[in-house]
Amino acid sequence: MSIVTRLRPQGRTPVTDPFNHDFNYSQQQQRAQQRVAEQVDQAFVEALSNDGLLADRAIEEEIRALKRAARLNAAKDAHHHHERRRRQEFAAAEAHADAVAEHRLFTSPAAQLGQLFQGLQTDGRILTRLLWACVAWGAVNVQHSMMVGVPLTEPLWWLAFGVEPILTLPLIVIMRLATRASRRGHVIAKKKILPIEAALVLLTVTLNVGPHICVSDIWTLIFYGIPPLMIASIVGLHAFASSEYATMIGDPSLVEPAPYRKADTTVELVSEAA
Repeated sequence: MSIVTRLRPQGRTPVTDPFNHDFNYSQQQQRAQQRVAEQVDQAFVEALSNDGLLADRAIEEEIRALKRAARLNAAKDAHHHHERRRRQEFAAAEAHADAVAEHRLFTSPAAQLGQLFQGLQTDGRILTRLLWACVAWGAVNVQHSMMVGVPLTEPLWWLAFGVEPILTLPLIVIMRLATRASRRGHVIAKKKILPIEAALVLLTVTLNVGPHICVSDIWTLIFYGIPPLMIASIVGLHAFASSEYATMIGDPSLVEPAPYRKADTTVELVSEAA
Protein backbone atom coordinates (compact mmCIF):
# COMPACT_ATOMS: atom_id res chain seq x y z
CA MET A 1 0.00 0.00 0.00
CA SER A 2 1.51 3.32 -1.06
CA ILE A 3 1.76 6.29 1.23
CA VAL A 4 1.04 8.50 -1.75
CA THR A 5 -2.62 8.87 -2.51
CA ARG A 6 -3.35 8.28 -6.13
CA LEU A 7 -4.83 11.24 -7.94
CA ARG A 8 -8.33 10.68 -9.13
CA PRO A 9 -9.67 12.81 -11.94
CA GLN A 10 -12.73 14.79 -10.91
CA GLY A 11 -15.70 14.50 -13.07
CA ARG A 12 -16.63 17.71 -14.88
CA THR A 13 -19.40 18.62 -17.08
CA PRO A 14 -18.00 18.97 -20.56
CA VAL A 15 -18.04 22.51 -21.85
CA THR A 16 -18.87 22.90 -25.41
CA ASP A 17 -17.42 26.35 -25.67
CA PRO A 18 -14.67 27.27 -23.22
CA PHE A 19 -15.03 30.94 -23.97
CA ASN A 20 -18.78 31.32 -23.49
CA HIS A 21 -20.24 33.68 -21.02
CA ASP A 22 -19.88 31.13 -18.12
CA PHE A 23 -16.06 30.87 -18.51
CA ASN A 24 -14.13 32.11 -15.42
CA TYR A 25 -10.57 32.85 -16.44
CA SER A 26 -9.29 33.61 -12.92
CA GLN A 27 -10.60 30.37 -11.53
CA GLN A 28 -9.06 28.32 -14.31
CA GLN A 29 -5.72 30.09 -13.84
CA GLN A 30 -5.74 29.47 -10.11
CA ARG A 31 -6.51 25.80 -10.66
CA ALA A 32 -3.68 25.42 -13.19
CA GLN A 33 -1.17 27.11 -10.88
CA GLN A 34 -2.16 24.74 -8.06
CA ARG A 35 -1.62 21.77 -10.34
CA VAL A 36 1.88 23.04 -11.35
CA ALA A 37 2.80 23.49 -7.67
CA GLU A 38 1.76 19.93 -6.94
CA GLN A 39 3.85 18.58 -9.81
CA VAL A 40 7.10 20.17 -8.62
CA ASP A 41 6.64 19.26 -4.93
CA GLN A 42 9.57 17.01 -3.84
CA ALA A 43 7.55 15.20 -1.22
CA PHE A 44 5.08 14.25 -3.93
CA VAL A 45 7.67 12.76 -6.31
CA GLU A 46 10.19 11.34 -3.75
CA ALA A 47 7.88 9.68 -1.28
CA LEU A 48 8.59 5.91 -1.00
CA SER A 49 6.19 3.09 -0.56
CA ASN A 50 6.42 0.58 2.30
CA ASP A 51 8.18 -1.94 0.06
CA GLY A 52 10.68 0.68 -0.99
CA LEU A 53 11.40 1.61 2.61
CA LEU A 54 11.94 -2.06 3.55
CA ALA A 55 14.23 -2.57 0.53
CA ASP A 56 16.34 0.48 1.46
CA ARG A 57 16.53 -0.71 5.04
CA ALA A 58 17.74 -4.15 3.93
CA ILE A 59 20.40 -2.53 1.76
CA GLU A 60 21.60 -0.36 4.63
CA GLU A 61 21.76 -3.36 6.96
CA GLU A 62 23.80 -5.31 4.42
CA ILE A 63 26.16 -2.36 3.99
CA ARG A 64 26.63 -2.13 7.77
CA ALA A 65 27.29 -5.89 7.91
CA LEU A 66 29.92 -5.56 5.19
CA LYS A 67 31.56 -2.69 7.07
CA ARG A 68 31.61 -4.74 10.28
CA ALA A 69 33.16 -7.70 8.43
CA ALA A 70 35.77 -5.40 6.89
CA ARG A 71 36.66 -3.97 10.32
CA LEU A 72 36.88 -7.48 11.75
CA ASN A 73 39.16 -8.67 8.93
CA ALA A 74 41.33 -5.59 9.34
CA ALA A 75 41.59 -6.23 13.09
CA LYS A 76 42.49 -9.90 12.48
CA ASP A 77 45.15 -8.92 9.94
CA ALA A 78 46.60 -6.37 12.33
CA HIS A 79 46.61 -8.94 15.14
CA HIS A 80 48.29 -11.57 12.96
CA HIS A 81 50.85 -9.02 11.80
CA HIS A 82 51.53 -8.04 15.41
CA GLU A 83 51.91 -11.67 16.48
CA ARG A 84 54.19 -12.45 13.55
CA ARG A 85 56.30 -9.40 14.32
CA ARG A 86 56.42 -10.33 18.01
CA ARG A 87 57.56 -13.86 17.14
CA GLN A 88 60.20 -12.48 14.81
CA GLU A 89 61.45 -10.10 17.49
CA PHE A 90 61.48 -12.95 20.02
CA ALA A 91 63.40 -15.20 17.61
CA ALA A 92 65.86 -12.39 16.90
CA ALA A 93 66.33 -11.83 20.63
CA GLU A 94 66.93 -15.54 21.17
CA ALA A 95 69.41 -15.66 18.29
CA HIS A 96 71.21 -12.63 19.73
CA ALA A 97 71.30 -14.22 23.18
CA ASP A 98 72.63 -17.46 21.71
CA ALA A 99 75.27 -15.56 19.76
CA VAL A 100 76.33 -13.66 22.88
CA ALA A 101 76.44 -16.89 24.92
CA GLU A 102 78.43 -18.64 22.21
CA HIS A 103 80.82 -15.70 21.99
CA ARG A 104 81.30 -15.77 25.75
CA LEU A 105 81.74 -19.52 25.56
CA PHE A 106 84.57 -19.15 23.06
CA THR A 107 86.17 -16.15 24.74
CA SER A 108 85.84 -17.22 28.37
CA PRO A 109 89.00 -18.97 29.62
CA ALA A 110 86.96 -21.20 31.94
CA ALA A 111 84.66 -22.28 29.10
CA GLN A 112 87.59 -23.00 26.80
CA LEU A 113 89.26 -25.02 29.54
CA GLY A 114 86.05 -26.99 30.06
CA GLN A 115 85.81 -27.72 26.34
CA LEU A 116 89.38 -28.98 26.33
CA PHE A 117 88.70 -31.28 29.28
CA GLN A 118 85.54 -32.58 27.62
CA GLY A 119 87.36 -33.19 24.34
CA LEU A 120 90.21 -34.96 26.12
CA GLN A 121 87.79 -37.23 27.96
CA THR A 122 85.72 -38.01 24.85
CA ASP A 123 88.72 -38.72 22.63
CA GLY A 124 90.29 -40.87 25.30
CA ARG A 125 87.13 -42.95 25.68
CA ILE A 126 86.84 -43.47 21.93
CA LEU A 127 90.44 -44.56 21.53
CA THR A 128 90.29 -46.83 24.61
CA ARG A 129 87.16 -48.62 23.44
CA LEU A 130 88.61 -49.04 19.97
CA LEU A 131 91.77 -50.45 21.53
CA TRP A 132 89.77 -52.99 23.56
CA ALA A 133 87.99 -54.11 20.39
CA CYS A 134 91.34 -54.64 18.65
CA VAL A 135 92.64 -56.50 21.73
CA ALA A 136 89.66 -58.88 21.63
CA TRP A 137 90.18 -59.47 17.90
CA GLY A 138 93.91 -60.01 18.38
CA ALA A 139 93.29 -62.37 21.29
CA VAL A 140 91.20 -64.63 19.06
CA ASN A 141 93.83 -64.49 16.30
CA VAL A 142 96.70 -65.32 18.67
CA GLN A 143 94.79 -68.19 20.29
CA HIS A 144 93.88 -69.59 16.89
CA SER A 145 97.51 -69.40 15.73
CA MET A 146 99.10 -70.84 18.87
CA MET A 147 96.65 -73.61 19.75
CA VAL A 148 96.37 -75.40 16.43
CA GLY A 149 95.63 -79.07 17.12
CA VAL A 150 95.30 -78.60 20.90
CA PRO A 151 92.09 -80.16 22.32
CA LEU A 152 89.52 -78.09 24.15
CA THR A 153 90.12 -80.07 27.36
CA GLU A 154 93.64 -78.70 27.57
CA PRO A 155 93.82 -75.65 29.93
CA LEU A 156 96.32 -73.95 27.64
CA TRP A 157 93.66 -73.79 24.96
CA TRP A 158 91.69 -71.39 27.16
CA LEU A 159 94.66 -69.59 28.65
CA ALA A 160 95.89 -68.68 25.19
CA PHE A 161 93.11 -66.10 24.94
CA GLY A 162 94.88 -64.06 27.63
CA VAL A 163 98.20 -63.72 25.82
CA GLU A 164 97.15 -60.69 23.76
CA PRO A 165 95.45 -58.84 26.67
CA ILE A 166 98.50 -59.39 28.88
CA LEU A 167 100.70 -57.70 26.28
CA THR A 168 98.25 -54.86 25.70
CA LEU A 169 97.35 -53.98 29.30
CA PRO A 170 100.64 -52.05 29.87
CA LEU A 171 99.83 -49.97 26.79
CA ILE A 172 96.40 -49.12 28.23
CA VAL A 173 98.02 -48.13 31.54
CA ILE A 174 100.41 -45.82 29.68
CA MET A 175 97.47 -44.27 27.81
CA ARG A 176 95.60 -43.59 31.06
CA LEU A 177 98.73 -42.07 32.56
CA ALA A 178 99.11 -39.78 29.56
CA THR A 179 95.45 -38.73 29.89
CA ARG A 180 95.78 -37.87 33.57
CA ALA A 181 98.97 -35.91 32.91
CA SER A 182 97.25 -33.99 30.10
CA ARG A 183 94.47 -32.90 32.46
CA ARG A 184 97.12 -31.11 34.51
CA GLY A 185 98.81 -29.63 31.45
CA HIS A 186 101.78 -31.96 31.73
CA VAL A 187 103.35 -34.08 29.00
CA ILE A 188 104.77 -37.41 30.11
CA ALA A 189 108.32 -38.34 29.19
CA LYS A 190 107.66 -40.45 26.13
CA LYS A 191 111.34 -41.14 25.58
CA LYS A 192 111.47 -43.18 28.79
CA ILE A 193 108.55 -45.42 27.93
CA LEU A 194 108.98 -45.47 24.16
CA PRO A 195 111.16 -48.66 24.20
CA ILE A 196 108.53 -50.42 26.31
CA GLU A 197 105.73 -49.44 23.94
CA ALA A 198 107.78 -50.41 20.88
CA ALA A 199 108.65 -53.81 22.36
CA LEU A 200 105.04 -54.60 23.30
CA VAL A 201 103.68 -53.50 19.93
CA LEU A 202 106.37 -55.47 18.07
CA LEU A 203 105.60 -58.57 20.11
CA THR A 204 101.90 -58.18 19.41
CA VAL A 205 102.53 -57.85 15.67
CA THR A 206 104.78 -60.93 15.75
CA LEU A 207 102.22 -63.08 17.55
CA ASN A 208 99.46 -62.08 15.17
CA VAL A 209 101.27 -62.04 11.85
CA GLY A 210 104.33 -64.29 12.44
CA PRO A 211 102.61 -67.67 11.97
CA HIS A 212 101.12 -66.50 8.65
CA ILE A 213 104.12 -64.84 7.00
CA CYS A 214 104.92 -67.95 4.99
CA VAL A 215 101.33 -68.29 3.80
CA SER A 216 100.92 -67.40 0.16
CA ASP A 217 97.45 -65.93 0.78
CA ILE A 218 98.00 -62.18 1.19
CA TRP A 219 94.44 -61.63 2.43
CA THR A 220 95.01 -63.93 5.40
CA LEU A 221 98.15 -61.98 6.30
CA ILE A 222 96.21 -58.69 6.10
CA PHE A 223 93.35 -60.10 8.17
CA TYR A 224 95.68 -61.19 11.00
CA GLY A 225 97.72 -57.98 10.74
CA ILE A 226 94.82 -55.55 11.20
CA PRO A 227 94.52 -55.82 15.05
CA PRO A 228 98.22 -55.23 15.93
CA LEU A 229 98.57 -52.43 13.37
CA MET A 230 95.43 -50.76 14.76
CA ILE A 231 96.79 -51.10 18.29
CA ALA A 232 100.06 -49.45 17.24
CA SER A 233 98.15 -46.65 15.47
CA ILE A 234 95.88 -46.05 18.47
CA VAL A 235 98.84 -45.86 20.87
CA GLY A 236 100.63 -43.36 18.65
CA LEU A 237 97.49 -41.29 18.07
CA HIS A 238 96.68 -41.21 21.77
CA ALA A 239 100.19 -40.06 22.60
CA PHE A 240 99.93 -37.25 20.04
CA ALA A 241 96.47 -36.18 21.24
CA SER A 242 97.53 -36.20 24.89
CA SER A 243 100.55 -34.04 24.11
CA GLU A 244 98.45 -31.51 22.20
CA TYR A 245 95.79 -31.37 24.91
CA ALA A 246 98.45 -30.92 27.58
CA THR A 247 99.93 -28.01 25.64
CA MET A 248 96.53 -26.33 25.20
CA ILE A 249 95.44 -26.89 28.79
CA GLY A 250 98.73 -25.53 30.09
CA ASP A 251 98.33 -22.33 28.08
CA PRO A 252 98.68 -19.33 30.48
CA SER A 253 95.86 -17.48 28.69
CA LEU A 254 93.41 -20.10 29.96
CA VAL A 255 94.10 -19.32 33.60
CA GLU A 256 90.81 -18.56 35.33
CA PRO A 257 90.61 -14.90 36.37
CA ALA A 258 90.20 -13.88 39.97
CA PRO A 259 86.62 -13.79 41.27
CA TYR A 260 84.79 -10.49 41.35
CA ARG A 261 84.74 -8.65 44.60
CA LYS A 262 81.61 -6.94 45.86
CA ALA A 263 83.20 -3.52 45.67
CA ASP A 264 84.25 -4.05 42.06
CA THR A 265 80.75 -5.19 41.15
CA THR A 266 79.20 -2.16 42.83
CA VAL A 267 81.52 0.23 41.03
CA GLU A 268 80.79 -1.48 37.71
CA LEU A 269 77.02 -1.24 38.23
CA VAL A 270 77.27 2.44 39.19
CA SER A 271 79.36 3.19 36.11
CA GLU A 272 76.88 1.35 33.84
CA ALA A 273 73.96 3.25 35.38
CA ALA A 274 75.75 6.56 34.86
